[in-house]
Amino acid sequence: MKIKSIAYLFLSGTVIFVTVNYTYNYLFKDEIARFDYVLIESIIMSIVITLFFSFSKLNFKITEILNKDVTIKNKISLKFECYSNYLIGLFGIGGKIFITDKKIYFIPHKFNLIKKGFEINIDRVKKFGVVNKILNIYKLTTSGKSYKIVLDDQEVIAYLSK
Repeated sequence: MKIKSIAYLFLSGTVIFVTVNYTYNYLFKDEIARFDYVLIESIIMSIVITLFFSFSKLNFKITEILNKDVTIKNKISLKFECYSNYLIGLFGIGGKIFITDKKIYFIPHKFNLIKKGFEINIDRVKKFGVVNKILNIYKLTTSGKSYKIVLDDQEVIAYLSK
């Protein structure tokens, strides 16, 4: 993790712990604890949580996804980039669609529980059509599989419709 994100995690954790601790003491105890005790307790908890998330395996997956995101952005052939949702059954996975000269990528956001994306060669796309115009749900069909995506960007929709 970068130092900036560690600092944000630590500071936000401290603020959250102070708020929760103070609220708990106010609602469920007879007297309010001194602020310095609450602050020290919250700082210790934030250090523990920050260390846990800094060295967890979850962090490595997030970094891997972000590195792939940066690699795609650095390609010269990038035509479009827009926010999108990839629908798998009842689940919607938030992320970004990247369209290059040769491929379509869906990269999920780092905060999704399901981290499934896709990569499709543009020449394999057989059909692109509307599933639900009101909800902006579209279907990309290849020779072997269909992908339901939610798109708002009209330029991307027009490009894929060609």
